[in-house]
Amino acid sequence: MSRAPRSIPGILTTIAIALVILTYAFSFVITVAAIIATQLGSSLLGLNGFLPLEIFLILIPGVLPANGLGLVLAFMLIFALCFWAAAKDRGGFIKSLAGLTRKSKPTTTPNWLVVMPLISSFLLVLTVILTISLNSAGVPVGNIPQNNPAELFASVTFAPVAEEIGFRITPIGLVVVIRTLLPLHRGRGLRSAGFATVMRRILIALISPDRAKEAAGLPSIGTRGWRGIHWVEWILLVGSSAWFGLLHSLSGAGWGPGKAIPAGLTGLALGIVYLWYGAYANILLHWF
Repeated sequence: MSRAPRSIPGILTTIAIALVILTYAFSFVITVAAIIATQLGSSLLGLNGFLPLEIFLILIPGVLPANGLGLVLAFMLIFALCFWAAAKDRGGFIKSLAGLTRKSKPTTTPNWLVVMPLISSFLLVLTVILTISLNSAGVPVGNIPQNNPAELFASVTFAPVAEEIGFRITPIGLVVVIRTLLPLHRGRGLRSAGFATVMRRILIALISPDRAKEAAGLPSIGTRGWRGIHWVEWILLVGSSAWFGLLHSLSGAGWGPGKAIPAGLTGLALGIVYLWYGAYANILLHWF
C-alpha cells in the first residue's frame, strides 16, 4: 500500500512543533545548570518552610514541611517522568509527529507532545487578550509579586503538581473512579475481583481517566468525542474551574479580581486535557 503524499503545511507544522518540544526538553538542562552554576542552588538549599496541601478542591495551608532544593529536585523528576510518559504514549511522539507530514487524516488520537504546543499557544494568546481587555475595562488582573527569586522559583515548580492534584486529579478523578467501579459492583464482581484488581482500576482511573472508562466499557473521549464526557464530569469540570479561578483572585498573592476569568478558563482546559490524555498531560501543560 502506497503512503499518502506529504503536505507542505504539515511539514512546516511538524518542524515548528519539534522546535517547541526541544525548548521544553532544554528547559530541564537550563534548570539543572542554573541550580549548579548560580546562587539559585544555595538559595534553594537555605529555603525551608511549610507548603499547603491541595486536595479535593480544598487548600490547607502550612501542612507539608519542605526544603526548597529538595522540592525543586523532586518535582523536576516528576516533570521528567511526565515528559517521558508523554513521549511514549499514543504511539509515541516521533511516529505521531511524522504523521503530520502526510495529507491523510489521522485515524488515532495524536501524541500529547504533538498537541501540547498548539493548546499551550492558544491558552497563552487567550490569556494575554483577556488580561489586556480586563485591565483596560478597569478590572485589574494583577501580577505575581516580586518575591525572593528562590521562593518564586520553588513556588512555580510546586504549583503545577499541587494544583492539578487538588483541582483536577482528586475531584474529577474520584468521579471517574466511582463510575469505572460501578460496573464491577453491579455485576457483583467487586469482591471477587480482588484487592489488586480494584486498586489497579482506581490507579488507572486517576492517572488515565479516558483509558479507565474504555476498559470499563464506558463512553470515552477517544471513542465518542465530547459525548464521552459524562454530565457529572462536566459539572465538576465547570465547578472546579470556577473555584480555581476565584481562588486565584482571593489568594492575596498579587492577583486582582480579573484573574478569576483567565485562570478559570485555563482550569477548564486543564480539566478536559486531564480527562482526555491523563495526569501527565495536564501537569506538563500547567508547568510549561
